[in-house]
Amino acid sequence: MDCYGIRIEKTSAVYESDPFGGKTGMAFLNACVRVRTELKPLQLIFLLKRIERLNGRADFYLEKERFSSRTLDIDILYSKDFEVDTEFLKIPHSSLFERDFFLIPLLDVVDAKDTELKSRIEHALLSLEKEKSLIIRKVRNAL
Repeated sequence: MDCYGIRIEKTSAVYESDPFGGKTGMAFLNACVRVRTELKPLQLIFLLKRIERLNGRADFYLEKERFSSRTLDIDILYSKDFEVDTEFLKIPHSSLFERDFFLIPLLDVVDAKDTELKSRIEHALLSLEKEKSLIIRKVRNAL
């Protein structure tokens, strides 16, 4: 499928996780999608933030609290083609290797040829497991 110049290559299973940062409340649903696009990183993130707003999310800079409940949260976690470090966007995501709700769905969609990324994800998951920091549960197979 091609939409807005974005082609979906692979989708992960859907996982449920408890709220992050010691918050209480409803569980979150997490998934990853591997895409191919000709959009530049900032073009892509502004499109994704527009999709969030169309689905009822307040602008991220208006949110009062970090890690608060939201209708939709779309992040760019990783790119094998580039790194970005701006005020609005960091690729890879600054917390990528610290959160199982990023890592486990990402492992579902990582390109089999990208052995370096797969190894880094597996290593990070082992560290989280040792710290007893895994909070994620699979609820549905691939989208």
